[in-house]
Amino acid sequence: MNLRKYLTPEVIAGGMAAVLAALAVAARDSEKPSPSPSPGPDPDPVPWNPPAGELEGMGVSIRSLVHTSNLPGAGSFDGPALARWCVENNVRFVELLACWVNADGTSKRYLPTAETKAVVNELKAAGVRVGLWGWPDPINDQLYMDRMTEALDIVGDGGWFKHDPEGPYHGAGFNVKKGSQWIRVKRPLSARKESAERLMAWSTAMAPTDVTSYGSGPKSHPSFTWSEWAKGARYGRPQWYDKKSDWSANKVASFAEQWRTLFPVICPILSAVNSNTPAMMLDEANRFLPVADGPCFSYWDFYWLSISAQRTAAARKNGARYGATA
Repeated sequence: MNLRKYLTPEVIAGGMAAVLAALAVAARDSEKPSPSPSPGPDPDPVPWNPPAGELEGMGVSIRSLVHTSNLPGAGSFDGPALARWCVENNVRFVELLACWVNADGTSKRYLPTAETKAVVNELKAAGVRVGLWGWPDPINDQLYMDRMTEALDIVGDGGWFKHDPEGPYHGAGFNVKKGSQWIRVKRPLSARKESAERLMAWSTAMAPTDVTSYGSGPKSHPSFTWSEWAKGARYGRPQWYDKKSDWSANKVASFAEQWRTLFPVICPILSAVNSNTPAMMLDEANRFLPVADGPCFSYWDFYWLSISAQRTAAARKNGARYGATA
């Protein structure tokens, strides 16, 4: 049978359109969070109580207060809903994104004054402490300081800073998208060092200051400006994201030892992203927190918890187990 006579331009065009439509649906669906896997076995908690500290218990990073709309019956910047969620799930502090400096030196304003102040007031009334986090870049650290200062005024008494210097302060640079192309951006070493020293001197004079970055520590990232960021820091906050849940005890101990060479007190950030099952979250808290031996820990981040009741339940258990100081 000769099919060529049936393959008219109209038929070919229609077929291509169907294929493209299918690919578009697949791409869209791939961006949606997948359902959380079943929790699996619940490991016995390690018999350990964290030491007392200036910041205690379990916290969460919040990229945007728009994400409160993921909570049942809630809207964006919904202070009462967020406060209830924190209390119900043993969350003792939150850290709000206040500034993310883009590679071109710009940053949008993440925390509008009136809406943010209303949320902060609800959180504080519920006994939840509020701090700030940001992503600096040597290309415009003045903008970073301005935005973080403005946000600290909104948060009021008891606030603190958590700086998240990664790619812009790494000798290997970082990838940014320009149109349809990805390019590698690097900052000169002198600019990276001067910026880190300037930001730490500024922030530690204003409020307690924590620093989070690469979880594996200095040996794995020797070109990062570690010593400059450690000056005056309250806590080191290593990002311990064990994506395959296969880090050995020796590896975790090595990471902790490296961080302690610069930050006497370390309080890790654990992962609650889509790839982390609830069982992984429970297991990682058991393996990591006693090794860190700090007064607090937190999760990256609220968005992933807010869309998963199962991951939220795992975090709640960890907050109850390891959120009370000795």
